[in-house]
Amino acid sequence: MGYKRSDLASMAPWAREQVEEGLKVSEELGGRFMEREGVRAPPKYHESAVQKAIIEWADWWPVSNCLTDAQIRRWPEIARSKVGNWLYHIPNGGYRTPIEASIFKAMGVRSGVWDLFFGVPKRCKGGKFCPGLYIETKFGSNGLTDNQREFKAKWEMLGWEFAEAYCREDAQTAIQEYFAGAMNPNWGQ
Repeated sequence: MGYKRSDLASMAPWAREQVEEGLKVSEELGGRFMEREGVRAPPKYHESAVQKAIIEWADWWPVSNCLTDAQIRRWPEIARSKVGNWLYHIPNGGYRTPIEASIFKAMGVRSGVWDLFFGVPKRCKGGKFCPGLYIETKFGSNGLTDNQREFKAKWEMLGWEFAEAYCREDAQTAIQEYFAGAMNPNWGQ
């Protein structure tokens, strides 16, 4: 997974220049990158490539690959769907002009909200209810911001689960483990 010339046209000019100058994205689907002579692209573009790889995987990966035979029998329609049917991006980040930022803020964009949402509820051990899974994509040494840590702490109290993904494989593992527990054959009884 990497940038193509056609991708550069949709980037902001400052990002396009940095990407063209030195970023060489590996063709590996996992979203890992190789940097040339220490030149780095803006972190958002690293993270967006990881996120694109996650969505690309989710859009073709069958839910049945995450389930046991009993779970497949219990929910055949869900088992026939793709993971991508349950996963979506929350467009809170990225560059916005001051006018766009004002409009998005008025529409409810909140700082600290994580990048991806996996909307499948589950019951955990002990009967605890978990409404869904949030995934934050990161790259390199990037960590959570204070607002992201605050968002996580607030929603964890309500039972939500969280995973950080530095590559596609991190998100894939988190989703598969979460989904396996989410489709508990005893759930809802």
